[in-house]
Amino acid sequence: MCSTPKPRTKITGKSASSASFLSSMSAESRRRFTEQANSAQVRRDSIKMAKNKQKQIERVSVKQKSTAIETKKSPPLSYWLLEASLTEIAKRLLLKKAKVNY
Repeated sequence: MCSTPKPRTKITGKSASSASFLSSMSAESRRRFTEQANSAQVRRDSIKMAKNKQKQIERVSVKQKSTAIETKKSPPLSYWLLEASLTEIAKRLLLKKAKVNY
């Protein structure tokens, strides 16, 4: 941009070379940097694993809720016609009449 003022003094510093920024660091700085980078990666991995575990728990709970709802349903009519015992049918009929009387 034309309107930005230019500095009068030269800024000195390390020149940008084609080498990586790790090669321009001292050995101690490199070691600290890699320790921090490794600990950050471990943190990210643990957060990701916790999220995946939470999603899996939510999926399992949804499946358990759906199976619980299915088990509460009364047996279909074909069960009562073909497989139910006479005592079961009699109990069912008597319980229905008892509920109606109340």
